[in-house]
Amino acid sequence: MFDSKIASQCFAKFVLMSCKRTLNYFGELVNKDWQNNPQFIQANALMHDADDRSQILIGKDPDPSYLSLMEQVLNCLVIDDDPDVNAYVCEMVDQMPFLHLAGSYDNALEALSRLESGDIGLLVLDINLPGIDGVTFAGSLKDLPRERIPRVILISGSREYAVDGYKVDAVDYLVKPFSYEDFYRAVVKVRTLINVSKAPQSGEYLFLKVEHDLIRVNIPDICYIESFKDYVKVITGEQTIVALSTLKAMEERLAGKRFMRVHRSFIVNLDKIEHIQHLTIRFGKTVIPVTEQYREAFKAEFREWL
Repeated sequence: MFDSKIASQCFAKFVLMSCKRTLNYFGELVNKDWQNNPQFIQANALMHDADDRSQILIGKDPDPSYLSLMEQVLNCLVIDDDPDVNAYVCEMVDQMPFLHLAGSYDNALEALSRLESGDIGLLVLDINLPGIDGVTFAGSLKDLPRERIPRVILISGSREYAVDGYKVDAVDYLVKPFSYEDFYRAVVKVRTLINVSKAPQSGEYLFLKVEHDLIRVNIPDICYIESFKDYVKVITGEQTIVALSTLKAMEERLAGKRFMRVHRSFIVNLDKIEHIQHLTIRFGKTVIPVTEQYREAFKAEFREWL
């Protein structure tokens, strides 16, 4: 059984270690007015806005849901061509009781064979790498079997690639110099996401990734889903949620439910349809044509009336 008091003490110890290492390693930043540095201010704000699940107060016991995450050890790879940053991140990984450092590399291609083994749960990936860059490499991981795709935390010296990070489904994006606390919170997000994806569900709800949050949606409430560039719009009777996903992924998640793809850009809830005219579905002011590729399957569902 994981001792919660040890967890708190461990966290306190490594926060202090991290602060010292951060100040030493990023000495150039310290020589400036670092408390007014925009990156510092933004990181500090993000820290205070973090999910309750990732907040541990020194001297207080973590909640049971956090401990259930802590008991799961995740194999982690670190890829960064800067040897000092690589060593710094590897040390933070080593200090996390729920991470195991399975390897570190200075370029992405060398890590590929290790990733193909299928037992890597987390990849800490620098964006500016020699050869193939981190964003391109993260995007290529989608070609691996689904069960072998690791969660990704992107790291960079600039915020300019943050949008690209969301496009490749990165769990978090950390700007150097980042602290132990920043890294810790990003890793807990990974563990929470994995925990949610593996948790037994009744089948009547799903979680959608919206920026840094996971939003629960009751499946019967969904009217239709629309492809929206690198995202999807999930429309219920009361709200529209823009989530990071593809329409194909949503189709797979809803397999076996009363949902049907009727257009390359739309999936509809068959039980929510109230208006059909000439193989065109209406949800309020939204008009969704049933294209030729999907017509036979759609007609079969409504053969009694069409």
